[in-house]
Amino acid sequence: MRLCLERILPRDRAVEFALPPIKSAADMARAMKAVTAALAGGLITPSEAQAIARVFTTLVQIIETSDFDQRLQVLETRQAEKPAEPAEALAVFKHCNLKRSPRCRCSGLSYSSKP
Repeated sequence: MRLCLERILPRDRAVEFALPPIKSAADMARAMKAVTAALAGGLITPSEAQAIARVFTTLVQIIETSDFDQRLQVLETRQAEKPAEPAEALAVFKHCNLKRSPRCRCSGLSYSSKP
């Protein structure tokens, strides 16, 4: 009976081995190298290594999401601080279109009169 229960019920155990600090997604390669070394040394089983890899995958997603959020906040802050100049941009656009020159000097872009 005990043998059957051991095969059916998951048997988790605490595993201790050295991991390098993980502060960014770039640190994951060194961390996975440590997991691979622990697996090769018999400290952890293949299923434990797989479970650790899943944790690392989740951690990478969290780090990437956090980094993206920080970059987005910086861009939004810069955009909010930057004075809006839509009227000036519209005036340049109207000038270029009204002028219909092959090369408008105000923007340096080439315009074709053909549709």
